[in-house]
Amino acid sequence: MQETKSIIEKVDMFIAPSKYLKNRFINDFKISISKIIYLDYDFPTHYLQAVENKTNDIFTFGYIGTQIPAKGINLLIKAFLKIEKKAVLKICGRMNGQSTTALKNLSRKSKNYS
Repeated sequence: MQETKSIIEKVDMFIAPSKYLKNRFINDFKISISKIIYLDYDFPTHYLQAVENKTNDIFTFGYIGTQIPAKGINLLIKAFLKIEKKAVLKICGRMNGQSTTALKNLSRKSKNYS
C-alpha cells in the first residue's frame, strides 16, 4: 500500500472497474475524483438467447473471484441458504486463508452442501 500511495501523483488517470474500487481510490488513497474514470466491466449480452425454464432442473448459482470479505460472498451464501428449491452454489477463485475457512463453515449450513 505504501508503494502504491507513493506513485499516485505520477499517474494521470485511474480507471475504476467498480463503484467499490472508485470509492477506495477516493477514501483510502485520497485520489482526486477528477483523476478517476468509472468504467463498469459491462458484459455483452447481445448473443444470449432465452431458454425454456424447466421446473425440475437444479438451478446453479456461481461466484468467480477472490474470496475476501469485501466481495460480499457471505451475503451470497446467506441468500442461497434461503432458497427452498434444489440449487447449487459454486464458489471459485483465489482462496484467502481465514476468510475462505469462514465461508466454508457458513456454507456447511446448506442442505445442498457437499
